[in-house]
Amino acid sequence: MARPWTRLYSAEVGARQGGGVKGREMETSKVKEEATKAGPAQIRTFVFLDLETTGLEDPQITEISLSAVRRDQLLTGTTVPPGGASLPRIMDKFTACVRPRRDIHPIAAEMTNLTNQSLDNHRVFDEDLVNSVVHLFNRQEPPVCLVAHNGDRFDFPILRAELRGSKTGHLFPQDVLCVDTMVAIKDVYAGQFNSFSLRNIHENLFGVPPPPEVAHTAEGDVITMIKIVKKLGVERILQWMDKHTRAF
Repeated sequence: MARPWTRLYSAEVGARQGGGVKGREMETSKVKEEATKAGPAQIRTFVFLDLETTGLEDPQITEISLSAVRRDQLLTGTTVPPGGASLPRIMDKFTACVRPRRDIHPIAAEMTNLTNQSLDNHRVFDEDLVNSVVHLFNRQEPPVCLVAHNGDRFDFPILRAELRGSKTGHLFPQDVLCVDTMVAIKDVYAGQFNSFSLRNIHENLFGVPPPPEVAHTAEGDVITMIKIVKKLGVERILQWMDKHTRAF
């Protein structure tokens, strides 16, 4: 799918350690050249995304969470929390609550514990927030893939809409890919689950639902997604993702 904005980097926002904008563009060009010669390049960084929103009708973001994990960290893992899932080292992360420009549906408010009153003193999805997101992506080793559960139908179009409405949305790097873990699990593990919601997959794999204190928080759902990918068998999932990514 074509990106609705053009790529534009400023020296400050687009700078990467040791290379700056020019270094990143050369690195991206090298990755594209390698992909042309040897097929799709392996994704090197996965940025797991989850959003909480005002509801299902004309949704706006009330919370966003991003966690960047390198491929090698996903394949090894370092920590074993309760439930038996080894977790990778998260290299960079960003979580923020957002004041929406519309009313939060009562059901969404009950599920997320975010209300218009509790977010009244928070800022909207503004240029500073966009710049923080852009900065996180520009720090990662490419190719970079944005990963979300039910992302194709929910998270990705909502995030695109917020970026389109921002004055600095065009700064979002053009070379970011995206992939939906729900689609991946349905394809790779067809017939294994009766439901493909995060809650039901987690309960099927670990015998319990996600802890109530993290359920329906953006950062908690990101961790749940990473745990599920690790538990299912990360090599199969990553190979599937390498073949099925598309431009964000």
